[in-house]
Amino acid sequence: MTSSTTRARFSYTRRYAVFGALFGLAFPALATIVLVVTHGMSISMGSLVEAQREPLLWIIDSAPFVLGAVAALAGQREDRLQDVVAALEQTQHALERRVAERTQLIERRTNQILAGAEIARAAGAELDPDGLLTQVVNLIRDRFALYYAGAFMLDSAGTTAELRAGTGEAGSVMLANRHRLAVGGQSMIGRSIAERQPRIALDVGREAVRFNNPVLPLTRSEMALPLLARGRALGALTIQSDLPAAFSDEDIVSLQGMADLIAVALDNAGLFQEAQRALAEVTSLHQRYLSQAWTAFAASRTAAGKAPTYLYDGRQFTRGEPVALSGAENVAQLHRPVVGRGEVGEVVTVPIRLRDQIIGAFALEADDPAHRWDADELALLEAAAEQVGLAIENARLIEEAERALAESRRLAAREQTVNVIAGKVRGVPNVNSILTTALMELGKTLGASRGSVRLGAPTDRQT
Repeated sequence: MTSSTTRARFSYTRRYAVFGALFGLAFPALATIVLVVTHGMSISMGSLVEAQREPLLWIIDSAPFVLGAVAALAGQREDRLQDVVAALEQTQHALERRVAERTQLIERRTNQILAGAEIARAAGAELDPDGLLTQVVNLIRDRFALYYAGAFMLDSAGTTAELRAGTGEAGSVMLANRHRLAVGGQSMIGRSIAERQPRIALDVGREAVRFNNPVLPLTRSEMALPLLARGRALGALTIQSDLPAAFSDEDIVSLQGMADLIAVALDNAGLFQEAQRALAEVTSLHQRYLSQAWTAFAASRTAAGKAPTYLYDGRQFTRGEPVALSGAENVAQLHRPVVGRGEVGEVVTVPIRLRDQIIGAFALEADDPAHRWDADELALLEAAAEQVGLAIENARLIEEAERALAESRRLAAREQTVNVIAGKVRGVPNVNSILTTALMELGKTLGASRGSVRLGAPTDRQT
């Protein structure tokens, strides 16, 4: 029971008792006056005292005590009612505080959910690690009204964490200075990465392991969250507030979940970049192979007396017809259909592509001087050229396969002939017969008309 409640109780009980007693005094006073008047006595102090000898007045004189007690009971009832009202008010205030706290907590959790959803969208859309980190730190700072947010990434040696994204002017200054922290050193980021555990400082002035950054003088609370993916640490997030005790255990769980999502996105972005580099290398090697293969193929056709009027020899487009290329002297310079003037009408030159490699070109001249190649015709020519490129590449591969098969058959026949000769030689018992048999078999196999065999050892020379 509070002192204010006690004072109110005493106030109501005393007030009601006084009012009741005063009201009760009116009854004996009025009865005394009535008795004096009815007995024909003058109103004086002596007559009033004389009237008090009447026994009936003794009962009436008790009215102030009775009414005062009854009023005091009513006052006590009012005091109890005020206690109930005060308790209800306290309960209401407590409920209002709880509702406000729950509302604030719900808003905080809602912001965390929204931030997680936005981070997930950014992780799915952004494949550049630095761009992703910049979006993430700005999003976290804005969503949670923080003082500062930054992201560190490990170097290739795994001994230093370098700032890759930071918010505000402080972030720009640290990025320009290539801000770094040692892994496992006297900083929350370094310890968080080394231990692979989040660290929190609700009062940075009492934190023993912390880097006191001069460009962030207002920091009062700080969290360091490691970025973990596939069992290894990629870096860490630093989240700082200018308010003391700004973070809770629930915040650590929620924000660490965001950090894990960011780490997975960073790991995927790194894998994507590695895949892109590998793909670019494979594409470059394949284009080089195609260029060399088609150059050799064109050279073989020219050596065989067949003019490669539709092939790219690696330097110049060789043609047997008078229709010239338009817009480019070298086929490699053709990346799209080019229209020019010919001897009669417009000449359109369409490159023949094979997996982004130019291996030839079509050159067509209109027989009508007034004809103009329109977009539909150019699209048709491009589609046809693409299919032609695939078809002639298949044909070239088939020819190479046939040549390889013929070569393997020739090697197999030679091996078989050697085995036959070896079998016959192994069955002859003496040297002369072996040499005679070997020479005869070789002559028959190779179609030689004459042959000889000589045996001898090198002669030692004395100096």
